[in-house]
Amino acid sequence: MCIGVVGIVEKIKEKEALVNFGGARRFVRVDLVPDVKVGDKVVVHAGFAIEKVRDVHEE
Repeated sequence: MCIGVVGIVEKIKEKEALVNFGGARRFVRVDLVPDVKVGDKVVVHAGFAIEKVRDVHEE
């Protein structure tokens, strides 16, 4: 079993992004999510963004 935490991308620099987890900010790798941009919600596991989270209101 693995645990992924959802956070919001605040800044991107090369292959790292600053992600906000409800006030706690950490740099994570974004190699596995090549189309990530500022404002995206991402699932982070072991220091890597592993996928984007789509809002239920998006189509």
